[in-house]
Amino acid sequence: MEIAEHELVGVKKSRALAVGEVIEPWLLVIHYTANQSATETVSWFQSPQSHVSAHLVVDFAGAITQMVPFNRRANHAGKSRWRDKEGCNAFSIGIEIVNPGPLRRRADGSFVDFNGKSWDGKVVEARHKNGNADFRFWAEYTAEQVATVREACLAIVKAYGVREIVGHEDIAPTRKFDPGPAFPLQLLSSITSPRSEDGADAYEATSVLNVRSGAGVEFAKVEGSPLQPGQRVQVIEVDGSWWHVRTSDAELEGWVASHFLRSV
Repeated sequence: MEIAEHELVGVKKSRALAVGEVIEPWLLVIHYTANQSATETVSWFQSPQSHVSAHLVVDFAGAITQMVPFNRRANHAGKSRWRDKEGCNAFSIGIEIVNPGPLRRRADGSFVDFNGKSWDGKVVEARHKNGNADFRFWAEYTAEQVATVREACLAIVKAYGVREIVGHEDIAPTRKFDPGPAFPLQLLSSITSPRSEDGADAYEATSVLNVRSGAGVEFAKVEGSPLQPGQRVQVIEVDGSWWHVRTSDAELEGWVASHFLRSV
């Protein structure tokens, strides 16, 4: 992806109403939309009643709508704080990814979002790092979304020298839970982190972590599984929140749930 005149080249443009003053962004903030519709999100950002906006909206297929130029303030963060700086809207770029976030499981085993709409996609079972025990199930992001957001972040970091990529849950931890444990935020955080000598992103397991033959809990564990806490791997391939990894000694390779990895 390329940026010209503070906008991504070749993506749909649809201007939000809440566009503020010129800023110098050094932080990138990732959000979920808390719904299942890019159209609804774009329309809301264009409504006089909303008073909110974001720079980018990414739909399930990975298509981007740019709503605010990257050098202008968007109202995506609300009351927030990062690195002892209050009001992250004044120095950050916000990316909204279409995803309902936490889900409720019905008695028949199906899932609905918190708007009562059925969810037919994949589900991740995980506890949020901020500790809300009521949120146990999360809508998985599509592989297309993850790939698109990573490419957009690479372009933004290159153009603006962004120093960190965080979630809304990081800058407003007492009230926000997006993008949640289903999003592989570590994959983005590594963009602004030092890399290993061969240029690859390095990660380590945060707990005992099963390694499987495919991208999902339904696949069998591979020989040599599990990874041990602190054991390092490199990422070969990404499929949503599941990552295909290989240990540095190449003795263990397979798929792991990415929310149990962290960038090192």
